[in-house]
Amino acid sequence: AGHVNFMVAAKGQLFSASQDQTVRVWGLQKDGFERKAELAGHHGFVRALAVSGGGALLFSGSQDKTVRVWDTHTHVQLCALSGHQEEVRALAVHNENLYSGSEDSTIKVWNIASLKCTRTLGGHTAAIFA
Repeated sequence: AGHVNFMVAAKGQLFSASQDQTVRVWGLQKDGFERKAELAGHHGFVRALAVSGGGALLFSGSQDKTVRVWDTHTHVQLCALSGHQEEVRALAVHNENLYSGSEDSTIKVWNIASLKCTRTLGGHTAAIFA
């Protein structure tokens, strides 16, 4: 395992993003943690995580310029979202949208149901980290 860059918890699970290019899934138990899965697929440090409102989907952003979409129950990668020109450093979910911020100074708006980019927000003059 590499250094942990980000953590998020949902539905009895803790997800940790790591510099070893993986996301680890931990079961939250009364007496501690149980390692449940290791999600591999990124080709760079994993920098950001977010969970969908209902908790069914996990989103991970990486140095590889992608956002990966994972099923939080089966821990299977569903797809990779591409479009940023530099690494993805920030993720946020609000209602039906996922927002990804990048070192390319843009925020992309993704519809969670279709997993399509619906808008790119420009205007920033530096990398977006949060």
